[in-house]
Amino acid sequence: LGLLPVDSVSDKTGEPLLTGQFRLIGDNLAAGLFFLQGVKFTTARQLAEYTIDQISNSGYFRVKNSQTSVTPLYGGNIGDVTDFKARQLKMYRHLLPESVINRLSEQYGDNIEQIMRLINADSGLTQLIPGSTEAIQAELFYVLENEMVFTLSDLLLRRTDIGSYSQPSEQTLNFCADIMASRFA
Repeated sequence: LGLLPVDSVSDKTGEPLLTGQFRLIGDNLAAGLFFLQGVKFTTARQLAEYTIDQISNSGYFRVKNSQTSVTPLYGGNIGDVTDFKARQLKMYRHLLPESVINRLSEQYGDNIEQIMRLINADSGLTQLIPGSTEAIQAELFYVLENEMVFTLSDLLLRRTDIGSYSQPSEQTLNFCADIMASRFA
């Protein structure tokens, strides 16, 4: 849940018209309170760096240089993508189909290693989630343990791609709900 920066409301549809640009608001620099309004997650790191630079340049605060441009995103410490995916295929093709390894590599980056540790501990976790064509059970356990999942829709739509392309079957929903219930019991 969050607030969206809105410029106005459409006369035709009544829908809010989102602000197209970010805004850094800090009229009282001495108070040390700044607000950053933006509309895209994809620019969050760039805006964070810009904000730190602006605060630093204000002269009111001593701030370390931003490290965001050299800090990998969660799961993103992979180097060259093509080489990374080739290494994952070589290491794990004896456990999983190529299409699953590629998808796990793309979705979880270097966190695929944590998923593979789960599989090494329980080879049954290589099984597909009932009703899914590529999502495996180890993914559920990984995201439930590591990605702060609170609702079934969060699990299916934001933490895995199970519900991203089509409506999950009742079998899939029940299976995932049962796994969640057992993990949170």
